[in-house]
Amino acid sequence: MVDFLREIGTAFSASMKVDDLLNIVMHTAKRATDAGAGAIYLVQKTENETSREMKAYIVDGLFPPLVKIKSNTETKWTSKQKYIHDIIKSYPIKAGEGILGKVLEDGRPRLVECNADDNEDLIPQYKSEFLKVNSIMAVPLKVKSKVLGVMAVVNKRYKSPFRPQDLSLLESLAEQAAVAISNIQLSLELAARKQLEWEIRLTEDLQALLLPKELPKIHGFDLAALSKPVRTLGGDYYDIVKLDYERYGLIIADVSGKGVPGAITIAIFRSLFRNYAIKYQSPAKVLIEINNWLYGEMKEDMFITALYAILYPKENKIIWSRAGHEPILYYSNQDRAVHSFSGMGLMMGMTFGKDFDPYIEENEIEINTGDVVALYTDGVIEVQNDAGSEFGRTQLSNVLRSNTTKKSQQIIKAITNSIIKFSADESFQDDLTLLVLKKE
Repeated sequence: MVDFLREIGTAFSASMKVDDLLNIVMHTAKRATDAGAGAIYLVQKTENETSREMKAYIVDGLFPPLVKIKSNTETKWTSKQKYIHDIIKSYPIKAGEGILGKVLEDGRPRLVECNADDNEDLIPQYKSEFLKVNSIMAVPLKVKSKVLGVMAVVNKRYKSPFRPQDLSLLESLAEQAAVAISNIQLSLELAARKQLEWEIRLTEDLQALLLPKELPKIHGFDLAALSKPVRTLGGDYYDIVKLDYERYGLIIADVSGKGVPGAITIAIFRSLFRNYAIKYQSPAKVLIEINNWLYGEMKEDMFITALYAILYPKENKIIWSRAGHEPILYYSNQDRAVHSFSGMGLMMGMTFGKDFDPYIEENEIEINTGDVVALYTDGVIEVQNDAGSEFGRTQLSNVLRSNTTKKSQQIIKAITNSIIKFSADESFQDDLTLLVLKKE
């Protein structure tokens, strides 16, 4: 007990990891109560306090699963102690479920002696003799009125029953352990906040470098753009570059990663785009060359989608290519309809050469007075409402068609207002980026 108090003191300095502390607590609890096995569960963070649940972090000895497991699997998972521990750690326990859930629910300790089928609702019984529970103690890990988790021990050695003195001792250990656990968790949360603040400062500076500070004025056309990241720095990117006196390059892209990794990838993508856009006149060739560089350089779980269009203002046309990105939306003032043009194209960074190049095709759109072209990322159409329904491309097309008499900036505002009204929330699950071009 003295050793335990000394080690608990170390935890108050926040120099100990939670797992190390829990191992010390569990070892001390078993030794002090002469228990055969034990486990410590910690509450999982959820937004809904009424549906709290906890998962096992430490399991020591032949501790049985204290939630009901399908009986036809018992023979398999009881063949090794490791399997039992894996089962216990994979099954969360909800507040009110079984004896441990009851302790989580009301914060009161339990000492239960088990006889045959008694207490089956609280304590499941198994066919395997070594998993039978003869007696159990479960106490809350509680700081003031807040329950952080539950510690339980089972089966006092020599099949002796646990006594009230054992329960008092376990409660005392739990009280001290809970304060230490809370201290470590608070320290980790503080460190995480500091890390986030650093990331925010870094990404704000990086964000300012990635997106255009202002859009070019293009004679005969009205242009507007919006990028709203779900975090301070998202994975969306757009750019408008004056290629020469007769052409402008418009690109929109979406990186699968967010935060600093996504920002670094976007920075590389931007550099490649600006280099190849000046070098090659073909939008397909630009995307192919960017992909050739990206392939093998990106992490396996990351990719980029992009749509690159070259505007010829004097010829009133756009030539564009797509690499796995959302289809381009085109409103024709002549037939008063919104058309969705996909074209072929694969995501960038996943493959190259003959498996990529032939699928990047070029398409052309003629733009007449009153026509509108909209480029967007998937965050626009995948916004969900409370029912889980998505905003969708059809609804985006309807909003676009209803606002084509307005300026491009007002069209974007109408779209974002519709999305906010649809989702009843101004915070979104994914980055949201729009680029609208209108022929005046």
